[in-house]
Amino acid sequence: MTEYPTTWFWRSAPLNEDWNAVQSFTTEEVAKPSTIEADAKPTLADPYSTISLENDRLVIWSDRSYSPKIPDLWYLLVPRHKEPFPATYSIVAFADNRFPNGHVLEIEEFRRLGHTTADQVAAVRWEQESGKLQQVYVSSDYRRMGISFRLFNVADIIHIASGASTFLNGGEEVTADGEKLAEAWKNSPRVKQKKASFSPMD
Repeated sequence: MTEYPTTWFWRSAPLNEDWNAVQSFTTEEVAKPSTIEADAKPTLADPYSTISLENDRLVIWSDRSYSPKIPDLWYLLVPRHKEPFPATYSIVAFADNRFPNGHVLEIEEFRRLGHTTADQVAAVRWEQESGKLQQVYVSSDYRRMGISFRLFNVADIIHIASGASTFLNGGEEVTADGEKLAEAWKNSPRVKQKKASFSPMD
């Protein structure tokens, strides 16, 4: 598995009451992962990814050089709050042309337009507070394209844009695919020491 490009983040002005503008970078000038809060861009480097707002909808741009085989994707963002479990976010990816590449629909708009998740090609869920990845899924027809890396990047920047002080991380209980992720994130504080193994998602 290709080594996942670890990043640091620049979080700047609010986009609205829920989200902040964020850019991520792969350069070595700042510890990774970390978040710099500043009004002015703290580097001359080009970003690896950005999150912005267009017509009240989040839009995520990602550098394709790490995963050139990935098709254009748009996303559904699903928050979940169910006591006593940790609050989570899920990102569900779609590869059709109903929406432009990188656009993120929130659940209210998605339902209002009558869409379903039947055509999803991938999904990732993580805990809102800790950043711990809970589940990753890629449809069999879309594997070996680097889509999981793209989803990690999308989840990463949404997590930071939400105001989180933590970073996406692999957790301590993993599947075989999770062990591959740990290898891709080697030498990173995102990787926790494994305590248990589980069967992968179907």
